[in-house]
Amino acid sequence: MNTTTEFRSFYRDMNAEELLNDTKKWKKRINFLQQEFAFLSSLLEANIFNPEINDLFETLLLYKEEIGNITNESNKILDSLISHESHIEIYLESDDINFDHVFIEIHSKKEYDVTVFLEETNKFKIQLYDYIKRVVIR
Repeated sequence: MNTTTEFRSFYRDMNAEELLNDTKKWKKRINFLQQEFAFLSSLLEANIFNPEINDLFETLLLYKEEIGNITNESNKILDSLISHESHIEIYLESDDINFDHVFIEIHSKKEYDVTVFLEETNKFKIQLYDYIKRVVIR
C-alpha cells in the first residue's frame, strides 16, 4: 500500500473540523518555514564568510537561488492550502456534510505533498547549515 492510500484510509473516519485543523497546522508550518528561509537568505547576504574559500560566492549564489525556488514552491503550497481550507469551511457551513471520495483524495494528497516538501526542505537546511558552519569567519 502506498503512502497516499494510507493517508486516505486514515482520513475516512475524520470529520470536517479535524480536516480543517490539519490544514491550519500545515499552513502554520509552511509560514514558519518561509520565515526560516527569509532569515537564511539574509544570513547569506551577511559579511560573515571567509572570502578565501574557493567558489564561495558562486556557492552562496546557488544556495540563494535554491532558497528562492523553495520560497516560490512554499507560496504555491500555501495558496493551495488556503483554497483547500475554504472548501472545508464550505463543507462545515452546509447541512449536508458528506465527504466524498474525491475530497478525501484531495486532502490526503495535500498532506502527502506538505510532508514531502517539508522533508526535502529539511534536507536542504541541513546541507546549508553544514556549509555555513564550514565557511563562516571565526
